[in-house]
Amino acid sequence: MTRSFLLGFITAGLLAAAWQGKHWLALDGSDWASMGSPERTAWVQGFLAGQAVGQLPDSMRADTLAMARALEQMRREGVFNFPYAAPLYQSRLGDFYFWENHRSLPLWRAIGDVNRELRGGRQ
Repeated sequence: MTRSFLLGFITAGLLAAAWQGKHWLALDGSDWASMGSPERTAWVQGFLAGQAVGQLPDSMRADTLAMARALEQMRREGVFNFPYAAPLYQSRLGDFYFWENHRSLPLWRAIGDVNRELRGGRQ
C-alpha cells in the first residue's frame, strides 16, 4: 500500500468517523448507507485530498505555497493516483455497495476497487 493511499484514507476516515465515533478503518458499506449526501461528499473529498497531498514529496510539505503550485500542476497534467471527480467516486461507491457481498468491505478498500475499475484495472 502506498503512502498516499494510506494518507488518503486516514484523512477521509477522520472526516467520516468524526460524526459516528467509529474507527475510520472499520467504516464499511453499512456506514456508507447510513451517511447522508453531505457526509459522503466529505468522505470522498477528504480521501481525494489526502491522496493528492500524499503524492507530494515529504520535503515539500512545509511550504504550503509550493504544495498548492505542485497540486495544481498535477491536476493540469492529470497525474493523480485517484484522478476522477468526487461525484463520480461517490456514485460508483453507491453502485459498489448495492451488492450485498460488498457491504462488509471497508470504505478504503471499496474506493480503491472502484478506482482500479475506472482506470481499466490499473492503479
